[in-house]
Amino acid sequence: MFLDNRFDLWSPDSTRLTLLFDPGRVKTGLVAHNAMGRALKPEQHYQLVVDTTAKDADGCGLGSNFRKAFEVTKADYTAPDIDSWTISQPGKDSKDALAVDLNGPMDHVSLAYRIRVKAGTGQSVPGRIALAQQEQQWRFVPNQPWSHGPYQLVVNPVLEDVAGNRITGLFDQPLLARESTAQRLISVPVSLSRDD
Repeated sequence: MFLDNRFDLWSPDSTRLTLLFDPGRVKTGLVAHNAMGRALKPEQHYQLVVDTTAKDADGCGLGSNFRKAFEVTKADYTAPDIDSWTISQPGKDSKDALAVDLNGPMDHVSLAYRIRVKAGTGQSVPGRIALAQQEQQWRFVPNQPWSHGPYQLVVNPVLEDVAGNRITGLFDQPLLARESTAQRLISVPVSLSRDD
């Protein structure tokens, strides 16, 4: 049984669906977690099975069952840290990609909607976003060549990693969120490399 979600959990190319476990089994301190523990245990092996009764967007079923084996790792208690990100310096007057190396895999939906490049005027720079290195790199290619700047990388503080941790705090400890950061967008200067 899947719950309706206000965000589309399919990847933009409709090849990947994000499944969410009941938060009551994930977050410590909640009744379901305290009574039954976590749904998955670290260092245990599991299988995700999608059978032929599952339907795609066109109402077609699978030709055969699909199985995906996986092993569970320890819980991730590391919040995204902008200070540890590495931002490339695209060439002035070029359409080089602005690449941001992140400090771990991030949620692809969050990356698509919660990072923007803005010009000194405050206007968003039109361009195309791509993800690389298994959601550990965010790439932006402008529609027009980079001008003299300045530019800012603007990050919404509710940006999440794959474990649901945000810049403002951990998924498992929402009451410890940094209030000052939670209320504002975060801007990071972007430098352009000089032509020699």
